[in-house]
Amino acid sequence: MEKTEEDGQPVAARKILGKLQANKESLHISRIPKKTKAAFIELAEQEFCGDYGMCLKWLIDDIPNVDTRMIIAKLEDHEVRLVTLDATMQTNSPQVIDEKAIKMLDGTEKKVKL
Repeated sequence: MEKTEEDGQPVAARKILGKLQANKESLHISRIPKKTKAAFIELAEQEFCGDYGMCLKWLIDDIPNVDTRMIIAKLEDHEVRLVTLDATMQTNSPQVIDEKAIKMLDGTEKKVKL
């Protein structure tokens, strides 16, 4: 039989209750799929220096809305790719000067470089 204190609660239960009351902001979650836990820990390490509480807050805050930070990060990646592609195309292709014919008042056409 387990040891009990004067109030009838087991000693082990009293210790656990004392620890929980000492740190009311702690959170213990069990039965998390391994891949989900690994992804959460990786996100917390990369984005929040291992602060699981802030990572959880960030995830909860973004549930009602679209996660704009990840979208912005992807847009920045695409922008870098486009700038690199544009620079590559400019160095590899010759400059093409477009000309446009403008009709003058006297009826003649004059070619203008754009």
